[in-house]
Amino acid sequence: MTRLAADHPADEGPDIIPLPAAAGSVAVATLLETLAAGVAAERSAAGRIPVHVAVDAAAGLVDAADLGTLRDAVRMLLDAACDASTAAAPRLREVTVTAVETAALIEIEVADAGAGPAPAALAAVRPLAEWLGGSLTTIACPEGGVAVTLRLPRRRVHSRAA
Repeated sequence: MTRLAADHPADEGPDIIPLPAAAGSVAVATLLETLAAGVAAERSAAGRIPVHVAVDAAAGLVDAADLGTLRDAVRMLLDAACDASTAAAPRLREVTVTAVETAALIEIEVADAGAGPAPAALAAVRPLAEWLGGSLTTIACPEGGVAVTLRLPRRRVHSRAA
């Protein structure tokens, strides 16, 4: 598991070493770790309440053709989860990002320790998920907080080109 937070020095690097991506693909773990570090750094630079962001991602790959849209969707989910977690103070200010893959899907879950992302954030991410051929679901976690799951089909770009 990679742990990143505004008070975690960036030069220490992640706790895991991402696998190199195949040509035309990007490692999901690398994408998520980079986005988490960027969100933590921006919150710190803006003087906002720090949020601990933990990333636990499979070593799967996503097609580079979808990278920009996927990056935007996950970034919005991370921002919204961090905001929800800080609004829940003094509880844990924590966001957990997990990614798993099967032969058919890549699932990226962003879970906060608060009341969940604002409806406007979900409304902005849902069309991006659909553009990628996927879906977006939310669920209240039994231990508190809300988990938002972005499900994306594998090889969507290749099947569309055929």
